[in-house]
Amino acid sequence: LEKKIKEFKSKNITEAEVRIHTKGGDVFEATEIHNLLEDAFDTIKIKAGALVASAGTYFLTKYKSSAKPNSMFMIHKPSGGVHGNEDDVESRLTLLKQITNDYRASYADKMGITEEAVNTLWDKGDHWMTAQQALKAGLIDSIEGKKTAISPEAYLDLVACGAPNAEHYKPKNTNKRDMNIELLAAQ
Repeated sequence: LEKKIKEFKSKNITEAEVRIHTKGGDVFEATEIHNLLEDAFDTIKIKAGALVASAGTYFLTKYKSSAKPNSMFMIHKPSGGVHGNEDDVESRLTLLKQITNDYRASYADKMGITEEAVNTLWDKGDHWMTAQQALKAGLIDSIEGKKTAISPEAYLDLVACGAPNAEHYKPKNTNKRDMNIELLAAQ
């Protein structure tokens, strides 16, 4: 990504449209990508894919964003693992609290709600939103176009993240015939 951004900068490109489809991931990677985008472009717009979850939603709090009518979103408290002695654990707990505060403040600012209201959203764990719910909540800025087909990979991402009603997103079988595992195994 950094190489591609440098290429765009060398061509004096000042506007970026970034498509995000993600189950989430490392908060530090999300922050670094955010910093790279901030340093490179004057205008940044986010287009949500089928799923934007966890650390991926950080970008929605920083930029104008749009989604398809069948995009799904999930926010929750940042999580992390720790190991080491008691000093290590306390240090990492302090870091995790700082990250949580940053995400809480970012959601509150973008959604125009209090930080206490953000706590209410994620106190029960994963908080899922359809595109319509995310728009009403202020997490995204618009819904564009029609529902698009969800790829098999995107469907599996939704299932892996525990998206409610993921079966509604299951792609239709495009094969002319069903595969018979027993028959294939016998061959």
